[in-house]
Amino acid sequence: MVCLAYVVLHVLAQISAAFFEVGPGISIWYPPSGLALSLLILLGPRFALVVFLTNAFTAWFTSDLTVWWAPLLFPALITANYAGAAWLARRFVGTKLLPGATRETLVFSSVIILGPAAIALVGSGVLLGLKVSSTVFLKSAISWWVGDVSGLLTVVPVAMVFVAPWLKNESGKPAAKPRRRSFAVGTILAQAITLTVLLWLVFALKPLSNFNAFYLCFLPLTWICLKQGLPGATLATLAITMGSLVGLHLGESSTETILSFLLFELTVAVVGLGLGSIVSRRNEAEMELAASEARFDRVISGAQLGLWDLNIPNHHITYNDLCAGMLGYKLEEMEPIYETWERLIHLDDHARVMHLLNEHIERRSPLFEVEYRMRTREQHWKWVYSRGSVVTWDADNKPLQVSGTHLDITARKVAEAEAGRLLEIIGATTDFVLTTRPDGQILYANNALLQLLDHQALSKLCRCSIAEVFDEATTNRLKIEVMPAALRFNNWHGELVLRDKNGREVHVSLVALVHRDEANDVTILSFVMRDISLQKQAAAEKIEHERRLLQMQKAESLGVLAGGIAHDFNNLLTAMLGNANLARIDLPAESPAHHPLTQVESAATRAAVLCQQMLAYAGRSPLSLEDINLNLLVGETRQLLQVSIGKKVQVDLRLEQPLAPIRATPAQIQQIIMNLTLNASEAIGDKEGRITIRTANRVMELAELNDRFKTSSLPSGNYVLLEIEDTGCGISPESLARIFEPFYTTKFTGHGLGLAAVMGIVKSHRGAIHASSQPGVGSTFRVLFPATTHSKAPFAANHVRTADWRGSGLVLVVDDETSVRTVAVRMLEKLGFNAVDASDGVEGLDRFRRHAGELRLVLLDLTMPRMSGEEAFEEMHRINPQVPIVLMSGFSEKLTFDRFDKVKPAGFIAKPFAYSALQTRLQPLFDRKS
Repeated sequence: MVCLAYVVLHVLAQISAAFFEVGPGISIWYPPSGLALSLLILLGPRFALVVFLTNAFTAWFTSDLTVWWAPLLFPALITANYAGAAWLARRFVGTKLLPGATRETLVFSSVIILGPAAIALVGSGVLLGLKVSSTVFLKSAISWWVGDVSGLLTVVPVAMVFVAPWLKNESGKPAAKPRRRSFAVGTILAQAITLTVLLWLVFALKPLSNFNAFYLCFLPLTWICLKQGLPGATLATLAITMGSLVGLHLGESSTETILSFLLFELTVAVVGLGLGSIVSRRNEAEMELAASEARFDRVISGAQLGLWDLNIPNHHITYNDLCAGMLGYKLEEMEPIYETWERLIHLDDHARVMHLLNEHIERRSPLFEVEYRMRTREQHWKWVYSRGSVVTWDADNKPLQVSGTHLDITARKVAEAEAGRLLEIIGATTDFVLTTRPDGQILYANNALLQLLDHQALSKLCRCSIAEVFDEATTNRLKIEVMPAALRFNNWHGELVLRDKNGREVHVSLVALVHRDEANDVTILSFVMRDISLQKQAAAEKIEHERRLLQMQKAESLGVLAGGIAHDFNNLLTAMLGNANLARIDLPAESPAHHPLTQVESAATRAAVLCQQMLAYAGRSPLSLEDINLNLLVGETRQLLQVSIGKKVQVDLRLEQPLAPIRATPAQIQQIIMNLTLNASEAIGDKEGRITIRTANRVMELAELNDRFKTSSLPSGNYVLLEIEDTGCGISPESLARIFEPFYTTKFTGHGLGLAAVMGIVKSHRGAIHASSQPGVGSTFRVLFPATTHSKAPFAANHVRTADWRGSGLVLVVDDETSVRTVAVRMLEKLGFNAVDASDGVEGLDRFRRHAGELRLVLLDLTMPRMSGEEAFEEMHRINPQVPIVLMSGFSEKLTFDRFDKVKPAGFIAKPFAYSALQTRLQPLFDRKS
């Protein structure tokens, strides 16, 4: 588009130049030269071909030269000349070919003056050589030069001012900042009329033209430049030049006139363009200053900065609106005196502020910088950050003025105070607080954590990573589990184990939080840990207590079950053993049935022993208490064990002397020793091993009883300890928790009642037992018995039984088990008694009332439906206390007699009982009566 416009304008300018010709091909105004230079400067010398073709085209049709190469030579010369001038201008000035700096002015002058001079000299010489011009060479060269200069002065400035900005915008470069100009139409018309009138006077009045009246045009030119700047100056210069050219064409055009016009034109161009540039630059500077001030005001307003200036000699201080408004005042309400500012400063901050200001004024500090409180109009206090420095000095280099800013930092101070308060709370809390970078570098730890880790100073800890302050297990847990999960979900909740300075484990609940910046990048991780060791201990103790309670309930339930089974089983055994006894009594001595009956009796006896073990576990086994020395009993039992334990097993006795006696049943204590020792021998097996049996006196406290023996029912006091230790295979933790349960066994042939019976015997003797074991190392069983210092008489005296003793009279048998009643009646009849039976307490009481006067004895069961044996005993004794009542039970004699507080039964017989046992129990009763 630019090239096309150039071609069109060039053709029109070529036609216009012919109007001002003063010789063949020589015109005093040749605008094509200005168009060529403008195009080459704006677009670059690479467009020289466009200039050449356009000049050659117009020369071919307008030239009067007969030489065929002339229309090519002159366009080539013109193109080469102005391409070089354009390169020079672009190289040293750029595309802004207007007066400005010294270099720009010199280059502009060189291009305008020297460029046309070269082509004028060369072109005039060629024309003179071709003898196509009769004009003197010098005059021809001057006319050519004047024409090109006038063309440059009229076209180039217009292109630079009006076309160049448009070209820059169209080429994609940033558009020039718009300049705000106020155009007054009346002023422009007045300036145009004035300029036209003066040009008319220059050429219309002959006297004026003789005295170089051209320079009258400077009056409107100056006026236009001052008002319109460079754009107006460009147009005014163009108008004056064109008006002068028209006047010269219409009037005389002598060499002197042309030279005068040239000087005038150069002067007009220099003065007009120079003055216009100055005015435009001044206007731009003013607008830039105004814009800069507006921008500065916006920055100050946006930054909420108050400005102040302190005049040191006269103590005069001024503020801006924002500075006054910061304290709630209007600007006119702030007195511009130094004392006013001082009165607004908080009394606690005044000395510090004055000291820092004086230090800066006296050049002991590079900057006045301080935070302090100032009183507002509402009598509140605001925190202000004041910053300033000396900006002017006098001739003696003494400071004259200090300028600076005020920034309201009240919100920041409040936030800092709140943060400080929270930091104090965090520092004082007993929870452990830790903050780290994502790589584990420690940033903060509160006092509780410092004490836990035995670090004296936070500054030293902050140089460490978590791997340096925590043990390996804690560090791995944090890095592998906690931190990745927290980074993924922004938080993590769980538990962790720390170690304090003494290596003690500290269980903590942990909350991990992730803090991110505005770019969503992780900056800090926080860990809040609370010591839950006491809660964990309490929970463990609660679980242990519940476990013990469950074990007690379980043991009690199993005891009830075992007692119930033993009770019913004893009833069955009573029938089996009794009938077998009766059958043998009735058989001839040579009968072959004696052997199978003996086997039946033996099996019943073994079954009875099994029942006794179950009752022992249930704590209901028969007891015959006496004071015994446990050391003697251990020695006697060792002799019995020698044939049962392996030959490779060595038994060591470590018995404390003297040993306090215990109140116990010797047979049952002996059963404890044998059961535990045989178990130890079986644990050793065929290998060589050692069984160590220890006795010792012990004073036990409640805490030790509860902790080691897991019992809270025993009182503190003196105890005798029986300890049996082996070097056998040991017991697994799972089996160790169940070894005292009935029917639980790890042996192929065991029935699971041995240790259960031991437990029952120990409980019945008001003792405690504890087992400890390690697989592959061995086991240790510890049994406690209460020590005693006095003895009691046995419950019943011994009596010598007569094998052929018989009785007589009526006996009542009361039992809910038919088989027991049947065998008991038959045994009594075999002993010479008459017997009647009853199936429960109610029926038995009825039979007792009917035969109360003739009854010699009552055999009474304890456990029966409808009415228990205790209730039946009380009623029978109330009806006729002279009738002896013997109790029948599978439970122990002591436990049975303990149920009767006021009146004791006449005797007791344990189920199952044989014929001989019944005879032995009844004989003393009837012997005493007789």
